[in-house]
Amino acid sequence: MPAATTELQSAIYSALTGAGLTVYDAVPENAGFPYVTIGYSQESPDDTHTSRGRQIISTIHVWSRYPGAKEIKDMAATIISTLDRASFTLANWRHVYTLFDSATYLQDPDGITRHAVVEFRSLLQQA
Repeated sequence: MPAATTELQSAIYSALTGAGLTVYDAVPENAGFPYVTIGYSQESPDDTHTSRGRQIISTIHVWSRYPGAKEIKDMAATIISTLDRASFTLANWRHVYTLFDSATYLQDPDGITRHAVVEFRSLLQQA
């Protein structure tokens, strides 16, 4: 059975590309800005007496070279409106919820690249 995080990542990828964002799992060397990457996730058990469950924290990164924070904030807003309280159909897990958890807006040390880190909390139960 595929890992819960694998199925959820595929659903997140589809939702974000469907919202018109350029999304990478691994960024190609020639990728142009802006773009979104699906970062690492944290998975912990959330079992009941009768079923297995997973609590998953997913991290989405936004990368931009636009001068100022407007572009990363607008892209983060698109990500939040797309994923917060979204309903996903997964093959081996039942998606209970995905909720927006936090967003952090940064300027990278190069002084040019802007970076947003957006986190979501999801609950899945084994189908």
